[in-house]
Amino acid sequence: MDREPYRIIVVEDHASTAEALRKFLTTIGYKVYIAPDIASARGLAKAIEFDVLLSDLRLPDGTGWDLMEELSAMKPVRAIAISGHNTDV
Repeated sequence: MDREPYRIIVVEDHASTAEALRKFLTTIGYKVYIAPDIASARGLAKAIEFDVLLSDLRLPDGTGWDLMEELSAMKPVRAIAISGHNTDV
């Protein structure tokens, strides 16, 4: 019996990076939903069942850390943080 593909919410405000992640993750079998900001990610998280949150840390309307914390308060969330900025985390 085949399992449904994992559903990943990718939160990334740079369209080219979001598209590259979508292409890669889709190619290897994941179902991908793109959100360009935290507000959109909140909407997706409420509308769909998802397995993983992959979020940029610096977003136009907040931080990926804040989003992970907020969603984790509602239910356990598997989350991966990404960043293109050279900063200490």
